[in-house]
Amino acid sequence: MPEAKDFESMERELSEVDAQLVMISKQLSDRSEAIRGQYTDIQEKQGKINALKSQQAEIIQQARAKAQQEAYEANQQRAELEQSVATALRKLKNAETEREDIRRSAERLAQQVKTTLAETESLRQRWSDENEREYKGKDGCLICPVFGTECGDPTAVGKHHETQEKAKAAFMSEKEVKLDAINELGKSKVQELETLNQRMEVVEANLKQLSTDIVTLDEDHEALKQQLASTPIVQPKEVKAVELTEWVKLSEQISAIEATISEVKPVDNSDILPRRQELTERRDGLKQQLTDRDTIARLQQEVKRLQAEGSSLAQQIADLEQQEFTVAEFTRAKIDESEGRINGLFQIVRFRLFDTTNDGNEFEACIPTNTFGVPIAATNTAEQINAGLDIINTLTQFFGAKAPIFCDRAESVNEYIAAGSQMVLLRVTKEKTLSIT
Repeated sequence: MPEAKDFESMERELSEVDAQLVMISKQLSDRSEAIRGQYTDIQEKQGKINALKSQQAEIIQQARAKAQQEAYEANQQRAELEQSVATALRKLKNAETEREDIRRSAERLAQQVKTTLAETESLRQRWSDENEREYKGKDGCLICPVFGTECGDPTAVGKHHETQEKAKAAFMSEKEVKLDAINELGKSKVQELETLNQRMEVVEANLKQLSTDIVTLDEDHEALKQQLASTPIVQPKEVKAVELTEWVKLSEQISAIEATISEVKPVDNSDILPRRQELTERRDGLKQQLTDRDTIARLQQEVKRLQAEGSSLAQQIADLEQQEFTVAEFTRAKIDESEGRINGLFQIVRFRLFDTTNDGNEFEACIPTNTFGVPIAATNTAEQINAGLDIINTLTQFFGAKAPIFCDRAESVNEYIAAGSQMVLLRVTKEKTLSIT
C-alpha cells in the first residue's frame, strides 16, 4: 500500500496551481490572442498526456503488487517443503527407534532360546542319570546279634526276603515317577522352545522389513532435502516499466500525442513561460501523487473485507470455545457429583477428584484428604493409619469380603476407628506387663 499523505493539502495546492495556470494562460491570451487556440490545444493534449502518465503509474503499482503476491506464493511452496522435510525426518527417527526396540527384543528372545536349550539339555542328562540308577539290595544272611551266628529261623529269613522285595519295588516305582516327571518337563521345554523360535522368526522378519522401510524413508528424506536446497527463497521480481506491455503502449500514445504538439512561436513570453512550466510540473507531480489516493482507497476496501472475514472466523472460534467450556463444566459437575457419592461412603476420609495446576488449569485427580481437606500423606501417623482403616472398612463393605489387617507403626496411635476385620498390631499400653490380645 502506498504511504498515506496529506491529500487534502495536495488538492488545495493543485487548485491553487490550476488557478495560477489559468491566470498565466489569461495573461498569455491577453498578450497573443492569435495563438490562443494553439495553446488551448496544447493544454488539452498535455492533459491527455498527464492522464496517460497517471495510468502508467497505476500499472507499475499493480505490477509491483503482483510481484509481491507471486513471491509470497512461491515461498509458501518452500514452507510446505520445509514441513515435509521435518515430517520425513520424524518418520525416519521413529522407524530407527522402533528398529532398535525390535533388535533388543530379538536379543532377549535369543537369550531365552539359549537358556531353554541349556535347560532341555540338563533335563536330558537328569533323565539319563535317573534311568541308569539301579536298585542295590542288601544280600546275605541274617546274623544273630547275641551269638554272632547265621539266623536259622525260617520265618525271620522269609520276612527279610519279603522286605527286600518291597524295597526294590518301591525303588522302581519311584524311579518311574521321576522319569515321567522329567519327560513331562522336557515336553514343556520343547514346546516353549518351538514357541520362542516362532516368535524369533516373526521378530527377525519385522526387523528385516523395518530395515528396508528405513532405507526408503532415508531416501525420501534426502530427496526432500535436496528439493528444499534447490528451492531458494524467492524475492519479489524487480518491476521494470519498459518490460510492461500496457505501460509501453501508453508511452507510445504519449509519444504520439507529444509528436503532434508543434512548436509555437508566440510573442516574447519569456517572463511568464518559465513560471508556467514550473507550475505545470508541480501540477503533474501533484496529480501523480494523488493517484496513490485511489490505490489506498482500493486497498483499504480490501482490508475491510478481510477484517470482516476475520471477525466471522473469530465468532466461530468463540462459539467453539463456548462449547468446550460447556463440556468442561459438565465434566466438573459430574466429578463433583462423584465426589459427593464416593465421600458419603467413608467416615473420616474424603477424596478430591478435581485439582488445578500452577497455571490454573483444571485436571482430574484422586487425592485422599481428611475432613479438613488436608492430604492424608501430609497428616500424622495416627491419622494416616485411621484413614487406611476407614478405606479398608468401606472396601470390605462394598465387596462383601473380609481379611485380617496387619497394621504397622500402630504403636503411634492411641485411638482407632472401629474396624470390621481382625487386626494384628503392636499397641502402646500402660500396663506393667506385656499382654498379647
